[in-house]
Amino acid sequence: MSLIPNDVSAHLVDRPLQALFADDPDRAERYVVDAGDLRIDYSKHPIDDDLLAALIGWATTADVPSRR
Repeated sequence: MSLIPNDVSAHLVDRPLQALFADDPDRAERYVVDAGDLRIDYSKHPIDDDLLAALIGWATTADVPSRR
């Protein structure tokens, strides 16, 4: 049994990073978040816009924003 909801696991990316970067030249800039002195670069992880949207939806469903 997976702990990942089906609507998230349906968007898991099964492509090499090289292909993801080739298809999206701005990937290294788009998948970076700065929070104060912390810089999180998740461009080197198998993620795309669909998976990111599904993860944000999962976090919203779990009411993560109210726990900040």
